[in-house]
Amino acid sequence: MSNSTGTIILPLLTLGLPGRVVGWLHDAGLPVTALETSAVRRGIGPGSSDTSIVLFDSRNASARTDADAAESLGYETIDAARLMTGPLSDEDPEHTLVPAASDPRRRFFEGLRPAIEAAGGVWTRISDFPHPFRWSVCDEDDGDASSLDSHREAAFATALGAFADLPSQGSSGRLAAGDWIKSCAVAGRPIRVAGEPAAVLSRHGFKASTAPLAWQTTLVDFAEWWRLRRRFTVRVVRRGRISEVETSLPESLADRLQPALEIWRGRHLAIVPLVHGRMILDDDSLPFQSNASRHFAGFTADAVDLDLSAVRDRTAITAPA
Repeated sequence: MSNSTGTIILPLLTLGLPGRVVGWLHDAGLPVTALETSAVRRGIGPGSSDTSIVLFDSRNASARTDADAAESLGYETIDAARLMTGPLSDEDPEHTLVPAASDPRRRFFEGLRPAIEAAGGVWTRISDFPHPFRWSVCDEDDGDASSLDSHREAAFATALGAFADLPSQGSSGRLAAGDWIKSCAVAGRPIRVAGEPAAVLSRHGFKASTAPLAWQTTLVDFAEWWRLRRRFTVRVVRRGRISEVETSLPESLADRLQPALEIWRGRHLAIVPLVHGRMILDDDSLPFQSNASRHFAGFTADAVDLDLSAVRDRTAITAPA
């Protein structure tokens, strides 16, 4: 193994980011941790020959100052404000940001990926679904799924809004239900249905055993998975074409849900099941496949941020008893 300097691409270090942007990162399967600003302000660097990536918001004066100090200590810095907005104004190129078009979440990720790659990394994230599944069909009636409406919060609300609802038969201006289901499967977009998923798929002529493999579950169980997915501790260091991966998984996942890591190179995607401990992944031995339908940031890339101001608990899904 080479001892050359690498780039720590996960977790991303954050500095002064708005809460909604942190939520975007979690939804996309990008573990984050706050930068220790006290050490940076004392002139203490990363403490490693490997380079860490700091994602900061330059609209926050304190974050901008700390980011400048971090960069001088050897950190790679990426300004999230410039990813969320348009080009800089010609009149005041240092401070004036021109508002850009709609879809800020997608625009943010379209800018973040090349910025990480320019810093020496490769786009790597935790997959949306447990291994070996590539999309999901969720029964919204099984279990106390209605409880999700009253206990909905940031950990799942936006993801739930990005689910697809099975169109009614005979709806005008839409694909036949079977073709529509196939399009969701290829794009990796989960579907919520009323009834047992296998029966619903069969009724529309779609075999659940066909690729991509569907996770047939309940909406409540998917919400639990989405909450647990935020708790994974994953450290990925990139050295040339090698990814060094260290993973710590919650004990509650044992023998139930195995997460997977996605590694993207251009439009090619490799998916590797994660195990507790350390792995060395060489690009030359990974099963990269061409991908033309899935967004590299997952099915929430086009999600609409919800107004969660009235939500009582924003920290974790409250599972039904």
